[in-house]
Amino acid sequence: MVLNGEIVKMDGISYNEVDDFVNEIISISSGMDESLLKKMEAYAYEHHVPIMDRVASNFISVLLKICTPKRILELGTGIGYSAIFMCNQCLSIEILTSYEINIERYEIAKMYCSESVYGKKINLIQKDFREFFPEICLKEKNIFDFIYVDAAKGQYHKILDFYWDQLAPNGIMLFDNIFINGWVINLDYPNHRRKHYVLKMRKFLYLLKEQKHFDFSILPVSDGMLLIRKKD
Repeated sequence: MVLNGEIVKMDGISYNEVDDFVNEIISISSGMDESLLKKMEAYAYEHHVPIMDRVASNFISVLLKICTPKRILELGTGIGYSAIFMCNQCLSIEILTSYEINIERYEIAKMYCSESVYGKKINLIQKDFREFFPEICLKEKNIFDFIYVDAAKGQYHKILDFYWDQLAPNGIMLFDNIFINGWVINLDYPNHRRKHYVLKMRKFLYLLKEQKHFDFSILPVSDGMLLIRKKD
């Protein structure tokens, strides 16, 4: 916030404290798959599998209800939690196509999607998105209203270029975890391997302001989100 020309900050307040406070306030309806999503949350906790947290879930839920997309592309299925969650939150979805490179997580996602009320809307593909591109994407453009990205963090710049033509005008691309545990901001990465993709992400974010064909906002939600809207 700016007051009298000066930026007003929250003194001594950490993001964890903000998340805890917001978590006490928000309410998320899990929809018809409530018991299934709770079971998946328990699995993710037990097996240390990352899934959407409540703050991110709440934001995505509201965003989907504003956008009312019919065709969604997800890059990074994980165990299928986000795909099932999005279908429960947005009844306008007709088809959600989701890529997952990890065969074990793909099989788990397939099992959970088979239990979902909306399982028939979810098209799971066990491939690296960089190696496999559906025929429809090569022949058609503007086919996705919403693209959700939670995949290889060092590849976000390639994903934006690779799938741009398949995003419809006014379509949304949402990139998750752009701060990568905060390392993108403070550059306090733990090793050389992580340094490589942290610096790639940082460069990608700085180059956004040079683009003229989309609007964007960087949101300090959870581990950071990048919201892009394709111009007409």
